Amino acid sequence: MSFSLSSDDLACRPLTALDFVSFDIETTGLDPKRARTIEIAAVRFHHNRVFEEDSFQSLVDPGVSIPPSSTKIHGLTDADVAGSAEFKQVVREFAEWAGPSVFVGYGSDFDVAVLRAEHERFGILWSPLRTVDVLPLVQIAELGLSNFGLETVAKKLDIAITGRHRALSDAIMTAEVFASLIPRLKQAGVTTLAEAERAAAKSPNPPSGLRQDPISRPPVPTGMDSFPFRRRVRAVMTSPAAEIGRNETISVAIDKMAKDRISSLIVRWPETSSLGIITSGDVIAAIAKDGSAVLSKSIGDYCSRELQTVTDREFLYRAIVEMKTRNVRHLGVVDENENLVGAITGRDLFHKQGKDAIALGSEIQLAGSASELARVWSDLSTVAKVLASQAVAPRRISAIISRELRAMTKRACELAEIEIGTPPTRYAMLVLGSAGRGESLLAMDQDNAIVFADGADETAVNWFAEFGNRVSEILDEAGVRFCDGGIMGSNHEWRKDVSGWTDTVLKWLSHTRQEGILNADIFFDAMTVHGDSLMAAAMYRAALKSAQDARPFLRLLAQRASEFDSPTGFMGRWRLDDKGRIDLKRCGIMPIFSAARAVALEHGINHRSTYRRLSEFKEMHPEFAQTCDDLSLAHGTMLGVILNQQLRDFDNGIPLSSRIIPGDLDPLETQQLKWSLGRVPQVTALLGVPSS
Repeated sequence: MSFSLSSDDLACRPLTALDFVSFDIETTGLDPKRARTIEIAAVRFHHNRVFEEDSFQSLVDPGVSIPPSSTKIHGLTDADVAGSAEFKQVVREFAEWAGPSVFVGYGSDFDVAVLRAEHERFGILWSPLRTVDVLPLVQIAELGLSNFGLETVAKKLDIAITGRHRALSDAIMTAEVFASLIPRLKQAGVTTLAEAERAAAKSPNPPSGLRQDPISRPPVPTGMDSFPFRRRVRAVMTSPAAEIGRNETISVAIDKMAKDRISSLIVRWPETSSLGIITSGDVIAAIAKDGSAVLSKSIGDYCSRELQTVTDREFLYRAIVEMKTRNVRHLGVVDENENLVGAITGRDLFHKQGKDAIALGSEIQLAGSASELARVWSDLSTVAKVLASQAVAPRRISAIISRELRAMTKRACELAEIEIGTPPTRYAMLVLGSAGRGESLLAMDQDNAIVFADGADETAVNWFAEFGNRVSEILDEAGVRFCDGGIMGSNHEWRKDVSGWTDTVLKWLSHTRQEGILNADIFFDAMTVHGDSLMAAAMYRAALKSAQDARPFLRLLAQRASEFDSPTGFMGRWRLDDKGRIDLKRCGIMPIFSAARAVALEHGINHRSTYRRLSEFKEMHPEFAQTCDDLSLAHGTMLGVILNQQLRDFDNGIPLSSRIIPGDLDPLETQQLKWSLGRVPQVTALLGVPSS
């Protein structure tokens, strides 16, 4: 076998985040079965940049005479290739240079067919190339051309033409054309590798290589340890955390660790309420440095004065990432009010973790650009696929996806700050909607808002405008598309100081316009992901209190949550759109999460997830226990149906959405879905709204 298979995990990565090899070959003729290769050349490009210095070029001895008709095209003669290596040696060198790459070519079905025939001729095992043919994508980009020759397209895109019809120059030109097309393809709904492959296959002149030489895709990895993704920190933490006063001696600390069989103690400074930590490693290092005299000295002289913490609701895989990236083996655990409730050590985690758990979170924290941030989605989709195959609850998978979307937003903020400078005043970035509720799936857009401290001058206001725009651009480049409704910090309506947000919320609550209801809906799912969380939390609590007192607004909110259409018609038949799908978000899960939000606001329930809102409401009103249980189960079931459809669409290069194909479901899934949809009308009873 010559070429290495590329990973199927690349399928959902944005085109801007992929590394490609643009290649071209020159041959003795135009019949792929008889033509012999006389030159192979390629160039690497990524992040929409062509690296001409990283290229491959080699002439090939075809073993036959080069016809004059071919020489007229590329200029190569028998004399030029005399003494060159034969195909089997050159292709081996080329394959080693290329590695498991995604290839890009122009009219590449011919080149692939020639390479395949040459492999058969020399008895080399053929490995299908994962190739993006740029030619059909040019047609999709609608350049207004009737001639789709490479040179014509390059001229249209203002790309310099040099050394035409030699393999390396054509490979470089193909790479530059493709890089120029990517923004145009995005406007046509083609953003990922799988979507580009599907679009090329459906074009008026699809490359035959995609039909005749399908990609061999690796199976879903099965060795991933799902435990860190299934459990929260509170499930394995030691509680309460073992503490010791800063004025106690090292000797006392050693005795306590030995007695309790632990490797660390939380150190508390009573006068400041700050927390530190001393570990058995700290003690050993102190004795090695200062001898036995340290036994009578104060712990405060040797401990770390800053305790690294995670929340008790954090996923275990994220705790693993924190330990790895901070190079620590002990973390304090705090609740949502920042109170210390426990501790967790590497011993609790590392024997359960796999490399997948570390990679998923680390890639975000270490990303130095939008393109590097975009690589997260390939890992995230793989994790979602594996967890779904292991019957992990869809609600848990959606919580993981939401966690990483929030982490991506936070990292986008950090990257934007690096680019434009230090923030002029305190601020916070909030994510809204499904990401705030922890219910995002793989099809997502940006829903975020910025709040900054009162008293900002014009310079500061302009800084936040530039910052909001850059964050949105970074997220879009990373594969989190712009919000169609403009609900982003780049929009001045979603970027205000504290007083501005307070006035806006009060205006929403006092008016009956549909726009105000929609905006308030998504705002009350807000979660802080970066910046001054205390300032944002105070603003959010005040908004919740105002909403609880706004009775007319709450009635309108309940009324809107009760308005939905059934996706089934006469005799229970599906009402399908022109693509044979139904929007399961609109007709299924949206009424449920909207109803849960409405009762949470009315009853002062300070939770964001649909499940927790319904659970707490059930405790407050036991008479609605069965209704809440039914709606919660239906919500989780429909999340799973949408997720599975997205995973299928992802594999097929279809843009992801909340629209599902009922015909793809097996009888049991169909029964479960119809049961779940049958529970949706119960939201009217929950909200006290007369059923229609």
